[in-house]
Formats: sequence, C-alpha cells, structure tokens
Amino acid sequence: MYTSRSNLLRMEHLEDRSLPAGTVTTAFALGNLTITGDPQ
Repeated sequence: MYTSRSNLLRMEHLEDRSLPAGTVTTAFALGNLTITGDPQ
C-alpha cells in the first residue's frame, strides 16, 4: 500500500539581528572550520 505524506512548511518571524561592527572570516580546509574575528 502506498501512502502519501506531504510536509507543511512554516515561516516564523524572528527578532531583529543587527550586524556586528567587526569583521568575521571563515575558512574550511581539510575538514576543519576556522572562524576568526576582530579583537574587541
């Protein structure tokens, strides 16, 4: 017996996300994720 199930997508409004004043860089190499940011 074949049954069909549909997925319902919902969107939710989130709070405001202000951008940080600094710079963030990322790098992915050899399976490692490196995240570097400006010092405060």
